[in-house]
Amino acid sequence: MKTAVFQVSEQGGAVRLVCLQVPRLWSALQLESKLIEQAGMHRNIRLLGLFDEVQNAANVDDARFLVLKPSAQHSVLEKPPSKTSWPDMIPTHEA
Repeated sequence: MKTAVFQVSEQGGAVRLVCLQVPRLWSALQLESKLIEQAGMHRNIRLLGLFDEVQNAANVDDARFLVLKPSAQHSVLEKPPSKTSWPDMIPTHEA
């Protein structure tokens, strides 16, 4: 199973993501077609893709950790989050 991620854009400008486990790409494409048909003119539905994992970070440190840790460890957040301000998000280049 993979996670299908759909982008739902409302006419007023709001955008959200909806995630759903699907057995294969064909299932996601069929669902996208039906959702588009049912959504009407006020919503734009688009399948962004199928993913092995979808993660959500609570803060910049969590995001940095999820992006930079080795891929074999992606299923568990092992490092406790710390408080980092937005400017600290900019990566530093160490030699």
